[in-house]
Amino acid sequence: MNDISGIKKRWFINYTLIILVVFIIIEGFFLVGLNNFYHKNAYNLLVDRANVTVEFYKKYYDTDLYNIEEISQLLINNYTDQEIAEIQILDLDGNVLKSSNEFLIDEKSSYPEGVEDGIVDEKYMMPGTGEKVISVYVPLKNSAGTVIGILKYTSSLTLIDASINRLFTYSLGLLALLILILSVLSFFFTRTLINPIESIISATEKLAKGDYNTRVAEDFKDEMQTLAISVNQMAEKIQESEKSKNEFISSITHEIRTPLTSIKGWSETIITGDMNDKEEIEVGLGIIIRETERLSFMVEELLEFSKLEAGNLKIFKEKVEIVMMCEDIISLYKGKFNKKNIEGKIVCDQGSVYLKVDSNRIRQVIINILENAYKFSDYDSEIIINICELKDQVIIKIVDFGIGISDKNLKKVLNKFFKSDSKHAGSGLGLSISNEIVKLHGGYIDIKSQLHEGTEVSIILPK
Repeated sequence: MNDISGIKKRWFINYTLIILVVFIIIEGFFLVGLNNFYHKNAYNLLVDRANVTVEFYKKYYDTDLYNIEEISQLLINNYTDQEIAEIQILDLDGNVLKSSNEFLIDEKSSYPEGVEDGIVDEKYMMPGTGEKVISVYVPLKNSAGTVIGILKYTSSLTLIDASINRLFTYSLGLLALLILILSVLSFFFTRTLINPIESIISATEKLAKGDYNTRVAEDFKDEMQTLAISVNQMAEKIQESEKSKNEFISSITHEIRTPLTSIKGWSETIITGDMNDKEEIEVGLGIIIRETERLSFMVEELLEFSKLEAGNLKIFKEKVEIVMMCEDIISLYKGKFNKKNIEGKIVCDQGSVYLKVDSNRIRQVIINILENAYKFSDYDSEIIINICELKDQVIIKIVDFGIGISDKNLKKVLNKFFKSDSKHAGSGLGLSISNEIVKLHGGYIDIKSQLHEGTEVSIILPK
């Protein structure tokens, strides 16, 4: 669970850092926007006042009757916006001729270049006080268009900056509240995401320890529910596989013990018995040979299964006449069929069917299926091998009229280790191996069955 706590911590830290970075960027743009907005308004206000003053000057004083000093006095006398901005009239040398602040009349003030061509503004700190101000400079021209003086409007930015700082502080408080809310939401979100993962990890740890009855609650949402369902399905398959494996071990142990017991018993009987009793020796040796072949078959089956599991089973294709192969297999089983009075038939409308396959492997598949058909067939019945050649595939259908397979078991018959009836001999690997061999040929096995009516197993192979 320490790893999950680490995920929670990393998620929370990363999420919070992302929010902080985004909000810092937003705050930066907001602060720049506030400054531009308020300072632009201050500039526009001063420009408007300056334009009004200049228009007033042009209308009433732009004559040769007044010099710049007299004009300055008249402008100051008619100025009524002292609370908004300070007005000064400068001569071309920068001397303050008149000012709405009478204490600054004796000062000398510089003005920026380019004022003669139009309105110019500048921001600076007031000497001595350090107060931040904005000034707008407008040229005063006579009727001939000659600049005779400079009109300077100055306004303090202290209140404006205070308003900007206040709004910025409010925005910081709002963003801090938003960060807190989003962090809380992130915490609850991580819980909804991590808690299901913790449950799934806990379940998988129990599964790893062998508790295959463990299941994960599926009352989650979205992909978490899908993940929980997948884990439960995995647990069920592991449980089934474990059960099948145990049953297989039990079955194969019994299957091996039985022939070994027979071989040992008859060997001891022959050794300790009358060596001149030829009939008894022949019976015993016959049983020993059959049981040895049975053991050999089981070992071969286990080796085949091992190769399939490791992906090492190779196939070597060659052109094979399928009808002839099936006739040979039926002939092989003739003696066995006679014991239950079973008739083996081959049906093929085409007469002969050629297919490029691994003859030994496909032969093994047909024998495995035929062995099951014989094992579960009733006495006095028949087993039919129907061979059909289509345009792009060949179907080898083996039909018996035996006990059949239940719907429940029909879904499992191709699974490894599965045995529908533990009383019958076998490892439960035959059909599973056959299915894998057919898959290696690019085909598949299809099984249809009804209880007490029989089973139909189709081997579908591509041409």
